[in-house]
Amino acid sequence: MTDNEQLKMSMAIEEVLSLMNKIIQDIQGNHPSIPMLNAKMKHLGEYINLMTPYKITSEMVKSLRDETGEGVIAVAKALNKARGDMAKARAYLR
Repeated sequence: MTDNEQLKMSMAIEEVLSLMNKIIQDIQGNHPSIPMLNAKMKHLGEYINLMTPYKITSEMVKSLRDETGEGVIAVAKALNKARGDMAKARAYLR
């Protein structure tokens, strides 16, 4: 992992911890509305997703190219956007 990747992960972890503390304070303190908690939990989930490592292999690119007929760059971008999740990448390519 590069220094830049480590820094990004460290920042994401700090943000997740901060969001978790805010959610706990809201639950303990002023009983927030369900939509507000859902929004905060979604935001928290996005940061947790950022911390999850993923790898895109040439086999993944080839498989999606064969399946969709899309070019290498389009498939690679879809896989990156989907963080390596083949099902999400397929949806992005539709």
